[in-house]
Amino acid sequence: MLTPAEQTRDEAGNTAFYCTVAGNPSPVVEWQFKGRKILSGAKYLIKEGELIVRNLNYSDVGPYSCAARNILGSSEATANLSVRGLPIFTKVPPLLAAPVQGTTFQVTCKAEGYPRPVVTWTRVGMPLPAGKTKINQGTLTINNLIPADNGLYDCVATNIIGTKKARVNVAVQRSSAAEFFCQIGKFEFFSPGLHDSVIVGNNKNHLTSLSNWLAPVTKSVNSLWKRCWRASVDGWAASTFHSRCDSKGPTVTIIRVGRYIFGGYASISWASGSGRYQYDSKAFLFSLVNKPGWAPVKLSQSGQYSSSKYSIRFDSSYGPTFGGGFDIYIKNYASSNSDSYSGLGYTYSPPSGYSLYSTFARTFLAGTSKFTPDEVETFYETT
Repeated sequence: MLTPAEQTRDEAGNTAFYCTVAGNPSPVVEWQFKGRKILSGAKYLIKEGELIVRNLNYSDVGPYSCAARNILGSSEATANLSVRGLPIFTKVPPLLAAPVQGTTFQVTCKAEGYPRPVVTWTRVGMPLPAGKTKINQGTLTINNLIPADNGLYDCVATNIIGTKKARVNVAVQRSSAAEFFCQIGKFEFFSPGLHDSVIVGNNKNHLTSLSNWLAPVTKSVNSLWKRCWRASVDGWAASTFHSRCDSKGPTVTIIRVGRYIFGGYASISWASGSGRYQYDSKAFLFSLVNKPGWAPVKLSQSGQYSSSKYSIRFDSSYGPTFGGGFDIYIKNYASSNSDSYSGLGYTYSPPSGYSLYSTFARTFLAGTSKFTPDEVETFYETT
């Protein structure tokens, strides 16, 4: 008997085992995997003296046997197959965890693979909580939880082939988890990634307001907001905005003009064009810092001409533009002119008690109807 040889192969490839048997009477040869008979099909091809295993993955790892028998007896030879590939998670964290403030939080993640992966934990966008975090054999422990521990935590499994991640969204609650799930749209939790904003990232109140407005339209508890455009860094040209942010999916744009901070959300992708409007039922505007005496406010599509469904405008010569009026319009090279514009009430609702074309509605967002922005940022949602 010529016996099959031990093998190590790469994931997604094919491999072949060879087994040559001689005898009198001529023996019957059978291939087995982990003691069970193998039949030809989509996964396996059996030819004379050869077994081909297709599209290798981690489930193919183990012993393959060539068993021969005739009326005089039997013989068997076995060889092991190892498959090199990305780690495989055997235990993943929940998508969402709502531990209570002051308690200890533990979550476990396990992975297998060849080569054997190393499993650790990271926090998206910031370090793990200092002085109270332990990682032991795939288990993350955070003691004495506080609201600042909110965020996305990644279980990271790595070997020489590559890395895989499994994510849990941790939202620390001041009350029981049951109460949290009853109030899930209103908890104090910062949408991950928005801390990178130079406009709102260092202000807890701004982050809380914006995160609560984004919560109902966020696609997944695994979502992360990534910056595609910061005008002061990437350039103020409208073409730069479009080259960096078009076709990215949902976005939130944040604008600062002096002390005023405002912006808009769109659930559909931005695109270049020549003045085409696009309806987006989920789009809204917001104001975080506005007229004295007014609180932060979310502005829905309930303006005088909202039935026109002019939610956002696709125009390669415009920066991010919302509404048909325009409710918000960012001019090309906006930092070099005062032609950017805001005029609430056309598509999006004006401040309560005011109407389209009123001075207050036109100056509510930026202090003046025409303005020069200090900074504009756009973040897109990834999962």
